[in-house]
Amino acid sequence: MIRAAQAAGLLVVAQPDEQDPLNYLTRESVSDIVMRSGRPVLFHPYVDARPDFDRILVAWDGSREAVRALNDAAPFMAGADVLFLTVVPDSERKAAPGDTERLLGFAGRMGANATFAEHVAREIRVSDVVMSRAADHSADLVVMGGYSHSRFREVVLGGATRDILDQMPVPVLMSH
Repeated sequence: MIRAAQAAGLLVVAQPDEQDPLNYLTRESVSDIVMRSGRPVLFHPYVDARPDFDRILVAWDGSREAVRALNDAAPFMAGADVLFLTVVPDSERKAAPGDTERLLGFAGRMGANATFAEHVAREIRVSDVVMSRAADHSADLVVMGGYSHSRFREVVLGGATRDILDQMPVPVLMSH
């Protein structure tokens, strides 16, 4: 499956449902697709969403994965309202100086109307902040980098990537 995926421009994958006996996609196989295919993956939720992709939330942390996801989402941005969201711990600021201007400039060149927001997370999971802000923004697409830890660390620490795939109410575009 990975080899076939590498020849695609965009992979569209249903949200994994490990409770469905007919579903052959597990959380692990979906993670492998994101991490090893080298291609952007658009996950479609269980709900019957028919998005226009006119309100997009980009989860931004300045990482290589976030940059890749942003560039992979560029074709969807023309005419869209885009919210760049950075979630930071109480004691730390992750948005690098100049990120706001660069991101807004990028979105503008793609034909999008963009804003930038920074959310300080106090005792709340990053995935919960992202999904809450996506609902507040009425987003019909969430864009984010896909991250992976060792299986042990992922089980122990959890992970925003896994949590968002588990609870997504709108399509999610991920790139690694």
